[in-house]
Amino acid sequence: MKKNMTFRIIKVLKYRGCRVYLRNIDDVFEYLAIIRGEIYAAHIRIKKKFFQKEYTKVQFEKATSIIERMAEATIENALGIK
Repeated sequence: MKKNMTFRIIKVLKYRGCRVYLRNIDDVFEYLAIIRGEIYAAHIRIKKKFFQKEYTKVQFEKATSIIERMAEATIENALGIK
């Protein structure tokens, strides 16, 4: 049985001159950051509660905030900023 996949771009932003894409694919929240022409990525998986069809606004905002901070930390680390 094939499951429909939910895919959405949450936000596109620039941080310290680097383009960052925040996206959500089913229960995975991830960022893609382009730093000096290279792509860096990381993700977190946040499962919904049993029988929960959508994330609550608070859950979605917290997940988005976490991956945004992860992207910022990665960029600062790659650029050697403390």
